[in-house]
Amino acid sequence: MRTSLAERAAPYLEKVAAVAPIARETADWSEANARPADDFVDALRKAGLFRLLVPKEMGGAALSQWELGPIIEAMARIDGSAGWTLALGQGLLGQLVKPEIFREFFSDPNLSMAGSLNPAHVRAIKAEGGYRYSGRGTYVSGCTHASWMMAAGVVVENGATKIVDGAPVIRAGVLPMKDCVIRETWNVLGMRGTGSHDVEFNDIFVRDDLTFPQANALANLGASLAPVALGVARHALDAFVELACAKKPTGARDLLRERVTAQAQLGEAEGCLQAARSFFYETVEEAETRRSAARAPTDAERARMRLGSVMAAQLSARAVDLIYEAAGRTAAANDCAIGRCWRDVHVLRQHITIATTRFEVVGRVCLGMAPGSPLI
Repeated sequence: MRTSLAERAAPYLEKVAAVAPIARETADWSEANARPADDFVDALRKAGLFRLLVPKEMGGAALSQWELGPIIEAMARIDGSAGWTLALGQGLLGQLVKPEIFREFFSDPNLSMAGSLNPAHVRAIKAEGGYRYSGRGTYVSGCTHASWMMAAGVVVENGATKIVDGAPVIRAGVLPMKDCVIRETWNVLGMRGTGSHDVEFNDIFVRDDLTFPQANALANLGASLAPVALGVARHALDAFVELACAKKPTGARDLLRERVTAQAQLGEAEGCLQAARSFFYETVEEAETRRSAARAPTDAERARMRLGSVMAAQLSARAVDLIYEAAGRTAAANDCAIGRCWRDVHVLRQHITIATTRFEVVGRVCLGMAPGSPLI
């Protein structure tokens, strides 16, 4: 009998709890320096938390992508950037290349991945046996500690952009970070500790079996990022309860917890978060059932999965907005956990896989129309 998602995640939630003190201790340093602290990354490696998708015989957890949510959410509840770093450091490559290639890569126990799937500034020039990648990958989360990165580029053949069905062909490939140059460009409002800098590379050859359609790489990514939003929102609610039981607002006789508006805002925030979690994990269980049955999803099922991820991010942001308002001026302080959660959730919710722009695609599918985008 197959165990529940909670049971399968439990041993790795214990590992997250063991890493939690280091995640908390290094969060401020990571935010200030716009990169994950080395001590935190080392702790993730030693705990095996970058190897959740790796087979057990190779020292991994042998989980599927759909089983990662509670683990990522738990880390993001400690710190949003820490959760994002964990989510994007996984071996999602295993879904995109042959199993023997995945095993070859992850035979290195310290390997972690980074990636940029924005092809705007990258060209993949067709060559014999593969492609030559040149350009700049943007927002490459985890690039400061990764061994390899995924980059997506517009395919060029015989000196011209390759066009199929009226659109340029975009192909992603795996590049060694040792041949790339990090440009420290991650100057943003939130999620600063992810180190999502730009990375430049020039004429790097990538063999055919290490390349794949960009759409394949993006297809299920939102399901790894949505739990970060859920964790950040829960962190904000936790911090507010602590604050409300200690803060006496200016001009008030009673603690913040006695304020009716604060009670109502917390109640609504809790409702938003519970609704987001319920729908998201419902769609995750459906996806895991399909995976176990080796059945590809229909467009309608893909749209539902996407909607679960988008709503998780957007309702989490709504929950944090309510908490930020309820907390008053205290939340605006840089050293306030609620303020950091607010900054983090409003940056992460803009990621293309969980942004409100995905609603249009879902709506088209609901209306019986073609999705109009490879990213459903």
